[in-house]
Amino acid sequence: MANRAAFTETLLRRCRDLGPVRMVLRNSCGLAEVFVDLNRIELVDGWANVVVPGAHVHLTPRAFGAVAFRNVEGAGGRSAPAIWLYASGGCPTVLLVLDQTSGDAADEQAVVYGQLGRDFGPFMYLVSETHQSVPARSDGADVRPALQH
Repeated sequence: MANRAAFTETLLRRCRDLGPVRMVLRNSCGLAEVFVDLNRIELVDGWANVVVPGAHVHLTPRAFGAVAFRNVEGAGGRSAPAIWLYASGGCPTVLLVLDQTSGDAADEQAVVYGQLGRDFGPFMYLVSETHQSVPARSDGADVRPALQH
């Protein structure tokens, strides 16, 4: 499965259906968490923007190189499903943690997450619609992605 690729923007558009999540932005200096409803993601001029009261997040879709579906420690120490977006350099930089819903909303979110995982997981390379480079493999082999729409 590691030789498949999808458009980052397609994944982000599909993530809108997840609804409320904890978005964790990581870098070498630390991390930031924002609590957002992913239906607010707007893809404009090469950016993925999430603007909510108290937080503006601006992501560069062409900077992502892969996505993985994992479980992380969520609110209250519970295991929570998460989507990890990896920078082109290989480090997970954005995590979408599904620990903000309960009851019927959590059940609906789990269905969406399951479908995303089937379509894009458990791991898939990403390329941007605006910058279509072929993902590199560590073994030096040429990878021609079969793009998923």
